[in-house]
Amino acid sequence: MKTHKLKELFAPYYLGRDKDQTITSSKTSRKQKSRGCSFVVLSDLVKKGVTVFDLGCGHDTALNKLAIEDVGGTYLYADLYNQEKESNIKNIEFGLENGCDVVMINNVLNVIKEEVVRGRLLAQAKSLLKPSGLVVISIFEGTSLAHEKKSNGGSGKLIPTETKDGWQNRMKTEEYLSEIQSIFPKAKVSRVKGCSGKFIVARVS
Repeated sequence: MKTHKLKELFAPYYLGRDKDQTITSSKTSRKQKSRGCSFVVLSDLVKKGVTVFDLGCGHDTALNKLAIEDVGGTYLYADLYNQEKESNIKNIEFGLENGCDVVMINNVLNVIKEEVVRGRLLAQAKSLLKPSGLVVISIFEGTSLAHEKKSNGGSGKLIPTETKDGWQNRMKTEEYLSEIQSIFPKAKVSRVKGCSGKFIVARVS
């Protein structure tokens, strides 16, 4: 992909905002090691010489950074709302120039209401990866409220909603698969022993 196209793809980072995202996700991050980070470590995807990019890392990167570096990997990160513009751009440009082995998207798609913004995030992830690279995506699906457990014929289907911290799609992991496959055709749902929940993973090629 040519340089001007990449700059266009990452334009929100240069502008400091995403004009298409109507509800900010600045307050949705939590101080914790992400499940995606546990997945890549437990799956032996990280070793010396492997670069992992945490796209949409949140405000606190310490635990993920420690976990990746403990097994010899290099940790890069960016978050439009929770990291400084200068460090975002520095890490993105380094990742684009050198290529990353793994890109993690941890509980990010679920806080973005607009499919066009989610699609741009996925395209950004693909552009950061080497041709042999892997994307690992974790989703917070949400939990049923009392009234939802009784609704929709007892199906307990969750309703997308704006929360005090931002937005939650409250969709099952599998419900994201088709839009992820539009960018990563080989995407599939996966699990790993020792790590709770489902993940969507895909190789670029």
